[in-house]
Amino acid sequence: MTELDFIMDSPIGALLFVSAAISVFALLSILIMRKGTETHSIAGYVYFFSIAFANYASAMAFYEGLIPLSTILISFPLSTFFLILGIVFIYPKEKTMFRIKAHILSMMTATVAFLQGITTQWYHFKISLLDVLQWNDIRALFVLSLPILVIGIFAVLHFMNEVDNIYLRYSTKQNNEEKSIEANVHNIDLNHSIQTRSNTEVIYKEDEREETRTRANQNQ
Repeated sequence: MTELDFIMDSPIGALLFVSAAISVFALLSILIMRKGTETHSIAGYVYFFSIAFANYASAMAFYEGLIPLSTILISFPLSTFFLILGIVFIYPKEKTMFRIKAHILSMMTATVAFLQGITTQWYHFKISLLDVLQWNDIRALFVLSLPILVIGIFAVLHFMNEVDNIYLRYSTKQNNEEKSIEANVHNIDLNHSIQTRSNTEVIYKEDEREETRTRANQNQ
């Protein structure tokens, strides 16, 4: 049994590979679908949790001695930090241009770091063991990671061109929600006013009837 087979048969290894596979499919769906929609948000949360579980599994695999530190030394801290930062920027209900741009940069940095970690682990299991990292390994990993970095830069540029449209969708949605809330409040106030007037008329009529009865008794 090879080292790769051993880690794949372990629970941590299974979590690592399944989470990584889900994150890749979620990333592809995010790249394809329209930005700023509800489906985009759902896919984003799936992507967030899949990478979070993959990073957790990578850390636990290193803790249990299944992979060396060199395979997660760069990818784990970078992808985890920028992944959380990306959620922090986009989580507030009120979106701004700055928050959207920061979210894009953070998520793409987390994605590039995560994919670089996958490449490093593949290199470790398939090409050369990274228990002792040497200059040849560093150069080879840089060459393998270079296409990921280039694609990440082009993806950031593409998303930055979509910032205006994304911001417009968020602002339109927020304005519609505010108008809906104002309409509901107006209807509640209107109903309350109508009920108050109706109750007032009933009270006045009861007072008139009582006054009429009192006068009738006095005349008798």
